[in-house]
Amino acid sequence: MNIDVSRDHGLIDRKIIENYAKSIGYKFPKSYVELLSKHNGLTPQKNYFEFLDHNNEMTDRDVYFYSYGYEEIEIWDEEDRKKYEDSIKKYEAIELNQPDEHMYEFMDKHIVIFGECAGGDLLAFDYRDELNTDEPPITLIYHDDLIEISPTENKLRTITLANNFTSFMALLKEDNF
Repeated sequence: MNIDVSRDHGLIDRKIIENYAKSIGYKFPKSYVELLSKHNGLTPQKNYFEFLDHNNEMTDRDVYFYSYGYEEIEIWDEEDRKKYEDSIKKYEAIELNQPDEHMYEFMDKHIVIFGECAGGDLLAFDYRDELNTDEPPITLIYHDDLIEISPTENKLRTITLANNFTSFMALLKEDNF
């Protein structure tokens, strides 16, 4: 997948991403793994998308993708890039800005967050309907819209944006602001 990049953290071994997915019990889309291995921590040039929200109204968001590794380092030159590459622990990859509680404690299980919008909403692979797929639907998780399940239990509202990662990437366009 070719993409114009606004910002990224450079290359990362695809095995780090695949091993992370395997360690949490899922398979990530091949197009996602390919993209993030070339552009770890990607902010695409076309990072804006529109969608029908839960009220059937057109709205929009932007997106940036979480990165893999232990240490977030600003890369300004080759010395910084070397420091970043040396920070990766290949035997135990974790995703920056994605603590495990994002996946399980405050929302449905089988949702794996891979990115964020500027307002705090989250983008995720949604494995709830099919655990063994490597092409899960892409879901937006509203960070501040709780749905009451029972008098003592709430969950965050979700909305499906696309049938798979490739379809989601096709929604992205340049922001006109």
